[in-house]
Amino acid sequence: MIKSDGNDMKAVLYARVSSREQEQGYSLAAQVKLIKDYVQRNGIEVVKEFVCSESAKEDGRKVFLEMVEFLKMKPDVELLLCEKVDRLLRGNLKDRVEVDDLVTKYDKKVVFVKDGTSYSSDSKSTEKLTYGIQAELARFYLNNLSDEVKKGLTEKASRGEYPGSPPFGYIRKEKKILAHPETSMVAKKMFELYATGSYSIRQLRDYLVKEGLAKKLNGGILGSSDIGHMLRNPFYYGDFRWTGKLYPSKGDYEPLLSRDLWNKVQEVLDNQNKPRTRKHNFNF
Repeated sequence: MIKSDGNDMKAVLYARVSSREQEQGYSLAAQVKLIKDYVQRNGIEVVKEFVCSESAKEDGRKVFLEMVEFLKMKPDVELLLCEKVDRLLRGNLKDRVEVDDLVTKYDKKVVFVKDGTSYSSDSKSTEKLTYGIQAELARFYLNNLSDEVKKGLTEKASRGEYPGSPPFGYIRKEKKILAHPETSMVAKKMFELYATGSYSIRQLRDYLVKEGLAKKLNGGILGSSDIGHMLRNPFYYGDFRWTGKLYPSKGDYEPLLSRDLWNKVQEVLDNQNKPRTRKHNFNF
């Protein structure tokens, strides 16, 4: 419990939920209310609130770093208030290092209002141990969640459903992979031209740029490395790779070219990648 000496201690409020937690009914409003109730009971002045809903992972990281920089620039703001350790730390080591710096270098105190615990340079060894265990549990949760997501995607791939973002020439719409009306024709022409053996990858790329056909859907331009990966991608004839393993598609999308054309392109690629040797005629 923090006691007021007549002058309100200054603090920042931090609350966070992930997109997955939102789906499960977790509420930012409930976190903020809990912290504000604590503030009123303990005579604390909240000078700034940092609240983030992580529909995008980078957005959550951005808010966290803004809070850290704010605290570093405000020596009179002593407290960081949040609901629990796993609300403050998302399980990665970078966040934990930032919090440790706030405590050890900037003399801040972190208060976890739901648990009634805190972490500061004056914390007892048992309090620091409790904080460390909870931080590791948050990290375990994140890693386990990542494992479950990967497992689910691999299971989807085993059913013949491509779990990733489709390559150039396709677009995902309403959970379906469809051939894009414009870029699909470019992708097919790319294979047809390269199969003739008359183009290197660089020459093919130059041709596409010259004809105005190298534009990606995101506004970028296809590079030589993009084209090289595309020409090796079995996705275009109906199979796909996921985590290094080849899976047959089961009607998840429409192939853009035949297996014979793809095989021909592989032959040309293999021949162009063979090391070239020179014959020398020596006088002696």
